[in-house]
Amino acid sequence: MSKTKELLRSHLADLTQKIEAKRAASAPLRAQRDIVVNEAREKEQALNAQIREAEAGLSELCNEQGAVAKALGGRSMSSPA
Repeated sequence: MSKTKELLRSHLADLTQKIEAKRAASAPLRAQRDIVVNEAREKEQALNAQIREAEAGLSELCNEQGAVAKALGGRSMSSPA
């Protein structure tokens, strides 16, 4: 084996070791982050369900409001008749 290939293999081994060390250092941080993100997603889903419940029928009311405003010639609720 040539000296160049030996040097490259040694360098490759060093790089592999450094990469593995970096990944080992970041793994627990990634695990903590994943826990936080999953908890936040669960809370978000619960809040979204509450929002959907609170706003049930809102779209229909907005559509009706638009139809009534259009029937009034496009006037807003605060505009005089």
